Amino acid sequence: MPTGGGPAVQVTREVGFFVHEAWDARTVYYSQAAGRELWRVPVSGGEEAPVLRIPTPGYLSGWDLTTAGIYYGTSRELELAGEEYTVAFFDFATGRTETLLRKEGPFRHWSLTVSPDEKWILYSEQPLAQSELMLIENFR
Repeated sequence: MPTGGGPAVQVTREVGFFVHEAWDARTVYYSQAAGRELWRVPVSGGEEAPVLRIPTPGYLSGWDLTTAGIYYGTSRELELAGEEYTVAFFDFATGRTETLLRKEGPFRHWSLTVSPDEKWILYSEQPLAQSELMLIENFR
C-alpha cells in the first residue's frame, strides 16, 4: 500500500510469509508457505525469483535481511525428541553461505533477528514440553 495513500497493490503471486523490504526500497524478500525457500520480487512488480532453498530435511526457522545478505535459521527434527538448529549467512556479493552456529537439543526455534551493526544475532529457543507418568496406588 503506498505510504501516501491509495489502493493496495499486489506484489507477489505466491503465498508469502515473513516479508522484508530491502534497504534500497526496490526489492521485497519473503519466505513461502512451505517454509523452505526465500524469494525476492521487485516492489514495482515483475518476476519473482528464488534466492535460497533449504535442503531437505529441514525448514526455515526465522531470517533477517541486511545490506550484505541474509541471516537465517534452519531446523531439522531429530529421531528422538528435539531438533538440530543451524544459523547461517547468505552473502549477496559472493553467493556463498557460511554456517555460524549449529546445535542439537530438546528445543524448537521460531524466530531470528540481527542487530543493525550485524554484531549480534537474537533467536528464540523454546524447550520441548515434558510429561511425567504417575502411578496412583489404592485409587477408587
